Amino acid sequence: MLKILILLSKKVFSSINNNKLYTTSSRQLYRNHPLIIALDSEHYYLLEHPLAKQLMLRKWKLYRPFFYFPRILSFLLLLILTFYVLIIPAPNIISSSSKYISLSSIVNLTIRWIIIILSIINLLKIFLEIILFRGLRVPFVQLFGLISFLSSIIAFIPYKSEINNNITSWQWQLTSFSILFQWFNIAVILRSVPMFGNFFVMIESILMKFTVLLFVMLPLLIAFTISTKMIFFNQAAFITVTRAIHKSSSMIVGEFDYEALFFSKSTFTAAVLLFIPFIVIMTIVFMNLLLGIAIGDIKSSMKNARAKANAYWIRELIYIESTLPSKTWLKHNIVEYESTEHHIEASIHNSADKQDENEALVNQLYKSELRKLYDILDMLCTQAKQILDYEINLEQMLKQLLAVKKT
Repeated sequence: MLKILILLSKKVFSSINNNKLYTTSSRQLYRNHPLIIALDSEHYYLLEHPLAKQLMLRKWKLYRPFFYFPRILSFLLLLILTFYVLIIPAPNIISSSSKYISLSSIVNLTIRWIIIILSIINLLKIFLEIILFRGLRVPFVQLFGLISFLSSIIAFIPYKSEINNNITSWQWQLTSFSILFQWFNIAVILRSVPMFGNFFVMIESILMKFTVLLFVMLPLLIAFTISTKMIFFNQAAFITVTRAIHKSSSMIVGEFDYEALFFSKSTFTAAVLLFIPFIVIMTIVFMNLLLGIAIGDIKSSMKNARAKANAYWIRELIYIESTLPSKTWLKHNIVEYESTEHHIEASIHNSADKQDENEALVNQLYKSELRKLYDILDMLCTQAKQILDYEINLEQMLKQLLAVKKT
């Protein structure tokens, strides 16, 4: 058996030393990887095997710089963008507050171009992933990243309509969405980062369940919104449909403004009959359902989140490995494989030696037990011989007595 294992290991290493892959398609290399097949079929328990863990640890040591580098770029863009929007005032507003820093035109323009360059780099990174993979590997994440980086580029490009290189009103509004997208993008990226990726996966799971519950409750929300708009038509919060939706949404979380609704202006008698069912259904029932989704069965949710976060991490590493099929990289890996070949063969021989030692110990134990059994059998044979001699002596004595009696 050990000889077969040695021959198989040598055959594997000799195929690696050919320095050839069965395909140059990154997509095919990714899809055909055994760990990806296990993840696609949701056999997460296979990843808990010690061999799979050791394999992923080795890949983590090899591809860790490629894993962190794009995330550092995204985080750097986020920090600069957040710092910039917090220190500049809104357009067309003159403020002497100390929380705003008056930047010179050159400094302002420099920071904006840094944001644009970092956004372009992150944008090119996504396009490179799509080209190398020949398609979208994670469509939602990649499309969301494209939107977030494109919004940053459009919002900070200098336009002729600007005054003293200060952003205009529409750029300011687009920037507010851009920074929101960037923070969400970081949260999505951090799902695959070890240590705390499982918490982001739990948030993602709760949001998915909330979306399903929202679709279930949407007919009731629309019904109550239209009814309250008709009853409280003379209230400023219910003048338009948009305002009525905002007001109904705020009332769901408990912001009723009871005095303003019922005592500031005259209302219909049906307002009371409508208000009580709204509190029971939309506030009490709906909020308790949300609470049950968030904290219900937290132990199994945490276990599933760890498994999914580990799956995201494995997918990222396999993707990095499949998109780096260069000869130099293969040679680097082959050198490591060659260095480990002797180690594996030595470990197999060591295990064989240990097995021989164990067999020798077992044989010694067997020999000692056999010796004890032999001694016992020898003793029993001696006692049986003594008994037999005693019986023979008795028989001779009886014959002598019979002979004396006859005479």
